[in-house]
Amino acid sequence: MRVPGASVDGAALIVSGPMRPEPAGDDECGPGGGIADPMRTSERSEPLHTEVRRRSLVLQGALTSRKRKLLFVLLRGSVPASLHVGDEKSMKVTVYGCGDESKAKKLIENRLGVDYELPLGGAHLAYRAAESGHDVVLCDPKFNLSKESRRRLESAGVELETDDKVGAEHGEVQILFTPFGRTVEIVGKLIDDVREGAVLCTTCTCPPIALYYGLERELRTSREDVGISSFHPAGIPGTETQDLVLVADAQARESGIKLASERQVARCVDLAEDMGYEVYVLDPEIVPLVGDMSVVLTVGIIQAVCDYFKVARVCGSPTGMIEEQVEMVLATLAYLISKHGLNAFEMVDGKTLVRSLRNMALTEEVERIASSFERRCRDLINGDRESMRKLSSMLAPPGKLVDRIREVVGEAPIRYAIRKFFEERRWST
Repeated sequence: MRVPGASVDGAALIVSGPMRPEPAGDDECGPGGGIADPMRTSERSEPLHTEVRRRSLVLQGALTSRKRKLLFVLLRGSVPASLHVGDEKSMKVTVYGCGDESKAKKLIENRLGVDYELPLGGAHLAYRAAESGHDVVLCDPKFNLSKESRRRLESAGVELETDDKVGAEHGEVQILFTPFGRTVEIVGKLIDDVREGAVLCTTCTCPPIALYYGLERELRTSREDVGISSFHPAGIPGTETQDLVLVADAQARESGIKLASERQVARCVDLAEDMGYEVYVLDPEIVPLVGDMSVVLTVGIIQAVCDYFKVARVCGSPTGMIEEQVEMVLATLAYLISKHGLNAFEMVDGKTLVRSLRNMALTEEVERIASSFERRCRDLINGDRESMRKLSSMLAPPGKLVDRIREVVGEAPIRYAIRKFFEERRWST
């Protein structure tokens, strides 16, 4: 399979197209006019092959494991043992959960308007893996599938099981197309039966990092052999537009938590590639931002930050002030929503909000945003909403508060608090 943006010419790997972002001009988002080049030698503190891997897999995400091996050969003259996964042999794959086929069909036909093939959802991932020559078990307690979907699964050689334990003992790669709020609970009951060395892959209902914290005790003691990654379809499996898979990298860059081995990640990449998907390897903490339906929110926030940056540039604001205000707004909203849910917006005085926005409409983009906000948020603007209160304790961004607490009490209490947080989230209830 050809890798987008990459080609091999003689003994050199030429990275082009989407693999190398063009520097942004003065009108683009970002201080200094563009994205910092992660390959600048003055900033490189790791070997070249490590830096190339980070750039091509984590930042851009387009190289598959087979291309990774080629890259290592070109740069080092040999392939690391960790990347020999056994490309030619079939894998044992388990998929938990068929998905709601009836609901998915209605959503596709009434909203997306794209072509699709049965089965859909988790059942489609199982079907596609089996069609690619792998040994697949699909586990579901009910199998609410159409006759056509069941026929196609059986003809592809997928083994249908109502006992999750059979799937746990089977799969080298185990894909969790499980209901929202149930993933940690389901895996927690199966963890002792999971095949040795297996990698557990979340999809759209549970972030990889949340599954790790939910199983941290077992993963750090009795089941150190088990890895956590993702096999995130970033769409509805079975639709013509769902042509990529997001795989979580072995280690979270910011927290430093290692979720899986390189070999386990490579196994996921190999499987997705065999199934005909374009594979993106991303930081475990970034996968849900990009893959979940909340990508609508992610993109909206990024666009809003870009619009704000342009206004701030017009005002001549220093970069430090711009970044601090972005951090303050996002941290405050995150705090309010975590405490009050979406009712947090009732704390905002809508009329004051839109009047203040009008005063900052220094670009055409912000003028359009102000007009759109007035049209779409009349309930917020016209209602007698309570003004925002008691913000003095909220204005310190949570990340900075955590760093300060870590300096005072050390790492162990912080890790305990984070684990308790994830235990109380809906992912584990």
